[in-house]
Amino acid sequence: MTTKTPIDLVDITTATDVTIVATDLLPFSDTSDGGASKKGAVQDILDLVTGDLVLLETQTAATDASIAFITGIDSTYSQYLFEVINFVPSVDGAALWARVSTDTGSTWKSGASDYGFCGLYATTTGTSGVTYDAAGSYFIVISDTGNVGNEKGNAAFKISEPSSSTEIKEMSVVNSTYNAASTGVWQSLGGSYISTTAVDGVRFTAATGFITSGTFKLYGII
Repeated sequence: MTTKTPIDLVDITTATDVTIVATDLLPFSDTSDGGASKKGAVQDILDLVTGDLVLLETQTAATDASIAFITGIDSTYSQYLFEVINFVPSVDGAALWARVSTDTGSTWKSGASDYGFCGLYATTTGTSGVTYDAAGSYFIVISDTGNVGNEKGNAAFKISEPSSSTEIKEMSVVNSTYNAASTGVWQSLGGSYISTTAVDGVRFTAATGFITSGTFKLYGII
């Protein structure tokens, strides 16, 4: 009979109260290896809980001209997801745009034909239609958004194969917002940054004015 040494147990009633972080290590019994005692990072558990999304960075806007992500976008993942939560512009009715960088944020692509997109929208007043631009200087992340009372916008914006030097950078977004007329708007768009050059940065700006508030999260998609 084989005797295994048990994992050391900690008396939590006497343990020091500290904040656990993703890089901390925890002991576990590996059932795939005959119950061998091993250790793993807290992030490993978080990855299991969150499924296919790995949170890479969170930024909170507070009267910012822009929110830029210039680290973490590389060949590690084939797709990246940006979550925009409660975007409020300084100018009532301003939209939220995205532009990309190919030089880690030294410059941002804003040429007259750098981006193309098309999609559908519908409103709580019963109107609907098509939004499109075959050649534009930005990609729409959230349409015109109000800044009075509870008016705000939310979105999930995705970019595929940013590090590829052979693929067009496909983009898509689903958003919902309350515009300056306090009308609810839902929108879904697809398009691209029309280039095969590798992308390593994404920046969000208000169409006019600045970003009064909002939370921006970057995830890698496994």
